[in-house]
Amino acid sequence: MWQYDLEQAWRSVVRRPLLSLLITMSLLAGLVLPAVNFGLFSSTYDQLMKRFFIGDSLYQTNLQIGPSLYYDQAEPTRKKLAALSGVTAVAIESNAIFTADTDKAISGVPVTWATEDLLALRGVDRELQERLFRQPNQLLLTPKYANILFPFESDPVGQQVYLAGEAFTVAGLIPHDGMFPVIDAAHGPLSGRFPVAMEIILQVEGEPKPVLAAAEGVLRGLNSGFIWRTYEDVVGEQMSGHYSSLLISLVLCALLLLFTLLNTVSFLIYKYEKEQQKWAIAYTFGATHQNLQRQVYGETLICSLAALGLLVPVLWLLQQLLSRFGLAIRLSPAVFGGLILMVLLTAGALGWLALRRIKRNDLLQALRG
Repeated sequence: MWQYDLEQAWRSVVRRPLLSLLITMSLLAGLVLPAVNFGLFSSTYDQLMKRFFIGDSLYQTNLQIGPSLYYDQAEPTRKKLAALSGVTAVAIESNAIFTADTDKAISGVPVTWATEDLLALRGVDRELQERLFRQPNQLLLTPKYANILFPFESDPVGQQVYLAGEAFTVAGLIPHDGMFPVIDAAHGPLSGRFPVAMEIILQVEGEPKPVLAAAEGVLRGLNSGFIWRTYEDVVGEQMSGHYSSLLISLVLCALLLLFTLLNTVSFLIYKYEKEQQKWAIAYTFGATHQNLQRQVYGETLICSLAALGLLVPVLWLLQQLLSRFGLAIRLSPAVFGGLILMVLLTAGALGWLALRRIKRNDLLQALRG
C-alpha cells in the first residue's frame, strides 16, 4: 500500500508540474538561508578551532594586566619555564605588525616569533618546522597573506618578502589561517621594534599544581596580573560566544523557514482542491484517510528532495560569490548531513500543516465526495 501511495504522490507531482515547481521553488527559497548559515558556521568553526593550541594538560595565562613581556624578556623567561620539573613544552606567543612588501604587493602583516614548541603546539608539521629553522631569515606564510602578498601566484615558496625593509624567504605555507605568518624567534627584533608577548602556554605532566606554583615564581617578578587556567576552559569560554551567535541565527532561520512553509502549504492545498474528483473516486473504491496522509507526506518529501537537489548548485554559486567578499562557506559532510535532516523535517512539517489545513477547511469532506 505504501508503494501505491508513493506512486500516486509522484503522479500528482508530475500531473501538475507548474504547482509542483512553485512548491519546490518556495521550499528552495526557505532552505537557502539556513543552508548558508550552516556553511558559514562550519567554516568559522573550523578556522576558530585552528587558532587554538593542540595537546593535553595545557595551561594558559594572558599577560594583559601589568607590563607585557618584550623580546629580551620572553626568551629567557621561556628557558626558565622549560627548565622546570614537570614542564614538557612552553610556548610564549610574541606578535607584532610590520609593513610587508613584495614585487607584487604591499600590506600590513602581523608576524609571530615562533619556537619549535610553539609550532608543535600549533599543530604545524615537522617538515615545515625544519624549513623555518634550517636557515636564517625564513618565513612561513598563511594562505590569507600569501594571497595578499602574491596575488595570482600559485606557489610563493622561494619568493622574497621584505619585513620592515629586511628580506625574508618564503620557506613554506601553513595550510590554514588559524595563526599569523611566522619567523624564527631567534631572529630578534626587526628594525628595532620588539614583539610583545601576550600569552603563555605550558604543557605539563603529572600533578599540575606544584608545576604551576613554580611557574608563578618565575613570572611573579615580571608581571603581577597573570592567572593560570586550564586550556579547555579558555577554549570553552571563547567558543561560547560563537555558539550563542549561532543559536540566535538558527532561531531566525527557523522563523523564516516556518513563514515559508505557511506560504508553501497554500500551493499544496490549492493542488488538492483541484483534485477533488480524483479523491472522491478513490474514497468510493475504498481509500482511507491513511492513503491521503501517505500521499501528502510522499508529495512533500518528493518536492523537498527536489529542492535539496537544486540547493546544492545554488550553494556552490553562493560559495564562489561570497568568497570574493571574504566570507567562506564550507560544504563539509556535516553540513550536508544537517541539510538532509533539515529537508526531512521540512517535508514532515509541510505535510503536517497541509493535512491540518485540509481538515480545518472542510476540504477533507469534499475529497471524500
